[in-house]
Amino acid sequence: MKITLQTIEVLEGIITGNNNISPNRTGPELVNFFNQYPELKLINGGAFVYGQGFPSRADFTRSQLNRLNDIGLIKQVIKNALDPRHYIDSTFDLVNVVDHLNKYLIYDEIEVIKKGLHYCVRNKESPTMITQDFLSKFSEHTDSHSFIREQNEKCKARVEAKDYDGAIANARSMTEAIFDNILTQKHVDSSIHKGDLNQLFKEIKRYLKLNPNQADLSNTLIQMLSGLTSIVTSLAAIGNKMSERHVRKYRPARHHALLAVNAANTLCEFLISSQEHQEKRKEL
Repeated sequence: MKITLQTIEVLEGIITGNNNISPNRTGPELVNFFNQYPELKLINGGAFVYGQGFPSRADFTRSQLNRLNDIGLIKQVIKNALDPRHYIDSTFDLVNVVDHLNKYLIYDEIEVIKKGLHYCVRNKESPTMITQDFLSKFSEHTDSHSFIREQNEKCKARVEAKDYDGAIANARSMTEAIFDNILTQKHVDSSIHKGDLNQLFKEIKRYLKLNPNQADLSNTLIQMLSGLTSIVTSLAAIGNKMSERHVRKYRPARHHALLAVNAANTLCEFLISSQEHQEKRKEL
């Protein structure tokens, strides 16, 4: 991963503080910042030392950034430059710094995103997920709900990490957890189906009145409801053949993982919305 000279100039301003949107780093602080890279010390013939004859902060920083860029370490440099601890007790807003840097990184086809407490760099790609509004229905303090939220987050994280078979496995696990949650609310023992998605979905359709053979449904709705069954059947099958749940017969690509994850998200959101709608109408 390498960035252009224009982006290096912006990054230099962020690290030194010369751009007036980030905290200032003194000469000794810049020396400490770059001495954390053994590769640089090897190129330099030893650790950097601040003293008489030291170049300007901007020249020194730009020089080391060019070196790190050439040896493929710029990703780690950006992460360290945006360390939130450098902004503690500072009047500068790290979010604004990230937004400013991303305006330039987009031309290098990479971007900075927040991951946990820190920021990291990833390849700039099209959005990987559809809406995840259904997560707002689940509490972080309930074990089963926490598992659903965890699986959903893992789906996105694994797609971003290019762990596509892992993303598929989590999509299936999330779907199964949603099924269990709905049936548990109706006091149905889902354990008798031993994780069989197709059997679980049969129970779901019975309690949510989603069977496509209802007489009062239009042909369009019948086709859509039949499509839900196809999604479940496909998730079960693709989970067996391509995920990490079993011996992998196929190696999935990114578009396979996105199809599985997005289909699972759409299915789960529809089922939860249907449940809420019917409860309001006292149909359950």
